[in-house]
Amino acid sequence: DPTKPVATSTIPLPGTQRHVSLAGNRAFVANDGTGIYAFDISNPYGPEFLWQHDTAGYSYASVPVVNRLYIADQTAGMTVLNFAQHVTPTLAADLSVSGTVAGVDAGGDLIGVSLGDSGLQLVDVTDPDGPVLVGGNLNFGGLVRATAFSGDLMLVVASGVGLALMDLTLPASPTLTSLYTPAGEVRDVAVNGELAYVAVGTGEVHVLDISNPATPALLGSAACGGATDVAVSGNRMAVIGGYNLRLFDVSNSASPVLLGSVTLPDYSKSLCIEGDRICVGTSDEL
Repeated sequence: DPTKPVATSTIPLPGTQRHVSLAGNRAFVANDGTGIYAFDISNPYGPEFLWQHDTAGYSYASVPVVNRLYIADQTAGMTVLNFAQHVTPTLAADLSVSGTVAGVDAGGDLIGVSLGDSGLQLVDVTDPDGPVLVGGNLNFGGLVRATAFSGDLMLVVASGVGLALMDLTLPASPTLTSLYTPAGEVRDVAVNGELAYVAVGTGEVHVLDISNPATPALLGSAACGGATDVAVSGNRMAVIGGYNLRLFDVSNSASPVLLGSVTLPDYSKSLCIEGDRICVGTSDEL
C-alpha cells in the first residue's frame, strides 16, 4: 500500500553507507571504508548477502549497467566490476581520472564522473571493459553534487550554480544549453523521460519540463520538509531528508501528491527506487 510505506528490513553495515543502487533484484551499497556490498533483495523481508568487494580507494557511489558496476573510488579513480555471476565479481577495469571521484551516473554509452570541486569527466564505456576518457574536465565553478541523463542531455547539479543542462550531441565538447537557478541550493536531480525532479534546499522538489532544454519550465513542486536526494520510478517519487522518507504520486506533474512517509532509524544518505521497492542507505544501515 503506497499510502503506508513500511520498512521491510534493515541491514547493519560497518562504516558509512555513501550510496545505494539497484539492478533488478540486486542492491549495491557503496561503503567508504570497506568497498561494495551486494545483496539479493528478491525477498525484501530477508535480503541475502551475495558478496563484498573492497576497492583500492574509498567507494563513494556506483551505477550498474547490464552486468558491469561502475564505482566512484575517490582517489583511486573509477573501478569497473563484472557482476555477471552471483558469486564474487571480477575486476574488469580501473580508470585513472584527474581528481577525486565522488559520484557516477550512466547515460547510454557514457558515464558521468563527478569530481567534486574539480568538475566532471565523461567516460565512454562502449567497451565496458575498456573505458575511455572523453574530452577534458568540465568545470562548473562549484562542487558537482549529482548528474542525470536524458538522451543527449546531461543535467548537472553544481553547488552555488544550480542545475546546468548540457547538450551532449558532441560528447567530447558538451555545450551549456541553460541554467535552472531556484531560490534554494540545488541538492539532487532525477530524470524520467522529459521531466526532471530537482531537490532544492528550501525543502521542496521542483518538477521541470525539459522537452525544450533551452527553456526548462517549472510545472509544479512538492513540499518535503527536507530534500537531499530524490528518485523516480514510473508515477512514484521518493524523497529523503534527514531521518525521513516521503513517497509521492507524480501522475499529475503539476501537483505531486504525498502518499505516505517513514521515519528512518538513522540519518539518510542516499536512495533509489525501482517499482515498489525503495532502498535507503543511512549512516550505518541499508
